[in-house]
Amino acid sequence: MKLEPIIDKILLEESQEKHKRSGLYSPSSFGRCFRYQYWHMLDVPKTNFSDAQALRVMSNGKIIHRWIQNIIKKQYPEAILEEEVTTHDCHTFIDVVLPDRAIEIKTCHPWMFKHMEKGDFILSRDQKPHFLQAVHGAMVTDKDYAQLIYIERQNLLMKEFIIPITGETAWKVDEELATLREIKIKNWLPEPIPRAFEGKECCWGKKNDKFCPYYNKCKGVSNDRQ
Repeated sequence: MKLEPIIDKILLEESQEKHKRSGLYSPSSFGRCFRYQYWHMLDVPKTNFSDAQALRVMSNGKIIHRWIQNIIKKQYPEAILEEEVTTHDCHTFIDVVLPDRAIEIKTCHPWMFKHMEKGDFILSRDQKPHFLQAVHGAMVTDKDYAQLIYIERQNLLMKEFIIPITGETAWKVDEELATLREIKIKNWLPEPIPRAFEGKECCWGKKNDKFCPYYNKCKGVSNDRQ
């Protein structure tokens, strides 16, 4: 018996299972292409799926994610894990909520971890989607801080960022939400403009569909058609 093809088959089947969405935006998608966020909110069927290798990486991330959550819960019994929050605009699950902060846990590739250690790394710019998600979680739970915990997948090295919730940090989330609200109210299809992953996440017009589940659908779609 070979286990790897069995695991790959299960992962591929699970990745294509249909999960009904709430009809609200997902903060975990903040900072990404607005067309992607719009279609994701509308629960438009995906046309492109991750391959087995990418799904194994994501599964590994989930294991590390649960491990960190359990450690925090043991140390801080008052911690709330996977707190579900629904607002007028969004539906989200926050990884960990403590009395003074909301925490998001992310795993990353070694090269990204090294990049975060460079002097020119700016969290709100270089990891904008994660920054916006974490700050939004703190805002909707009325906390003073957002915290991002990054775990490097290979050696389990860790880097943590604590973000005070100020007028400036909240404004970045409010700006994102204002655009998303306008798109939803006007019911218009945004341009496919790359905003995350160093411009790789939006693959319209490119030969790379690795980062976009709507690559095939997006190609050639005009703004007057959904």
